[in-house]
Amino acid sequence: RYSFYANVLIRSVLVLLVVAPIALVTLSVDDYLPTNAPFPKSMPTDSADRREGGSAPGRPEAVREDRTVSPVLKGDEESVAAGDDRIAEQPSMSLPDDVAGIETDGAVRGPGPVNGGRTRGLTPTTASPPVSEKWTLVPVYYGTDRELKTGEDRIGYTWKRARRLEIGRAMVSVPKDHVEPRVERPWALTIPYTNIKLYEASEEPSKHFTIQEITSLSEEDFLKLVKERLAKSARFKDHALIFVHGYQTTFDNAVYRTAQITFDLKFDGAPFLYSWPSGGTLQGYTYDRESAAQSEPHLRAFLDLVVKRTGAKKVSVIAHSMGNQPLLRVLQGLKNSMPEGLQLSQLILAAPDVDRDSFKNIVRSISGVASGITLYAAANDKALGLSRRVNGGEPRAGEVPTSGPVVMAGVDTIDATAASMDTLGINHAGYAENLKLLKDIGRLIETDRSGASRFGAVDFESFDGGAVWKRSSKSVWHCLMRPLIGLWDCWFPSSG
Repeated sequence: RYSFYANVLIRSVLVLLVVAPIALVTLSVDDYLPTNAPFPKSMPTDSADRREGGSAPGRPEAVREDRTVSPVLKGDEESVAAGDDRIAEQPSMSLPDDVAGIETDGAVRGPGPVNGGRTRGLTPTTASPPVSEKWTLVPVYYGTDRELKTGEDRIGYTWKRARRLEIGRAMVSVPKDHVEPRVERPWALTIPYTNIKLYEASEEPSKHFTIQEITSLSEEDFLKLVKERLAKSARFKDHALIFVHGYQTTFDNAVYRTAQITFDLKFDGAPFLYSWPSGGTLQGYTYDRESAAQSEPHLRAFLDLVVKRTGAKKVSVIAHSMGNQPLLRVLQGLKNSMPEGLQLSQLILAAPDVDRDSFKNIVRSISGVASGITLYAAANDKALGLSRRVNGGEPRAGEVPTSGPVVMAGVDTIDATAASMDTLGINHAGYAENLKLLKDIGRLIETDRSGASRFGAVDFESFDGGAVWKRSSKSVWHCLMRPLIGLWDCWFPSSG
């Protein structure tokens, strides 16, 4: 049986042998190896940023402030949140009367002003996200402390740190033939475990998740749109869902993941994303860890905004992998400042890349911050196994070692080992890539109940005040096909 490292090496060598001639012709080395990178050159570069909607490096800040952004959609509340057969009506090509021409400075919050305190006027334009019977639009309300880049088509956010909170909204198209729980993206030939794409097909909204519009907003406009969205909610009435992504995640991919979770859960409340400045590469683990830590004051400001000012009556949070590190520390401070009688609804900690002992200490200190806390862990999570080695050999909170998973009072632990079967067999994103686990999260958020009603659990244990559920096992067909599926996805990934 090959080890994880052997699999990586073998697959990489095979791919290089096949595609090396193509790479010599199609790959510009300068695009991927910047000479001025402040950390390993394998991190995303300005060229890569441009492909995600960014601008060329060195653009004067004044130019960035004068950028034109897309108008606020008049039909945001009519965009289908998730899974609904209804199609958003064609939005007006002009700005709504109540938001046209608004020029508002971002209010000062946390470590600094929202959106850098710069004017975020809504510039009228005829460009609106197209609406079609072939796709559905899903709004994602985001906060980020990534550096802003202005491109010809739209704004974007890079791996660099902006050291301020910026908020806005992205409108994501989900194709009508979307297969749960995938994130359909254009076919690409990629060197395994890197962001280096040797070839990528063009994206089509009818086939792929695409960002149709992204708008940086003032705090006033942001809250207005969120409240309109919440007012239209029904199944998840007045419910806000915040997603905090993990390691090795670009801004665009975090937006796509948030839209996928929203759509697949048929979540008609307000979906939020906090995107800290991850480098988006396998080699950037150390940078990501430090970058996540420095984002804490900005994440705190964003949580304060959502919890205290949007009017949401319920707020649930899903944190994945390294995203648990800043979130848990922020919750320690947030607990002491939350208004009396207010608490989070559900706190979902998926595959937390957090030291096991530190995790226990922090979770004890935030007892009562949410009505329910759920931990998803797996014994076959190869990403956390690698993290354990990098961090001195101590188990991570999202692992299930031979001694068993983390079990503690006030936490429902889900041993998802048998159900984990995500892309490449790394088994690190089962919370979103395994439909049973995702539906379990959806039911938990919708009903606000845990306990014996957990969907699909076949084994249950309760001890020391904690509870552990084990998920149903994989099918025989999947066990037989996993090696081939993993190899195919490694060479030809089709989802983000």
